[in-house]
Amino acid sequence: MEQDTVELPAWIKEPVLLALGDLQEPGANELALKWHPEGDNAGILAAGEPVNASQRFEEDELVPATLVVRVADWLQNQLFPDSTVSPTDARPVCPGHDHPLQARVLYDVAWWFCRTSNSPIRLIGES
Repeated sequence: MEQDTVELPAWIKEPVLLALGDLQEPGANELALKWHPEGDNAGILAAGEPVNASQRFEEDELVPATLVVRVADWLQNQLFPDSTVSPTDARPVCPGHDHPLQARVLYDVAWWFCRTSNSPIRLIGES
């Protein structure tokens, strides 16, 4: 029996909105998202209509930035799969380079990093 989808709980909704804000600049990319809860602090985030990918996420109370980075990385892969998108079309764009930024945690904070210089460029959700 398939479980009903429900609204995103606050602990996963914030990372999704932060990441999508950066991934959808300068224009919006359509991505249907569904949430299948597994209790209060875990669940499956599904993407696509029909669903073509899903990932299980758990709330991380100790280092919330870890969840933000995991969600950002997963959403980036759903919106811009390596096999179908040219490097210059992927987002968020790295200033001065032809590659997308990469989500990483630095000192318990979620950042977008340059893949070439290995430098933090901006906070996830700062767009």
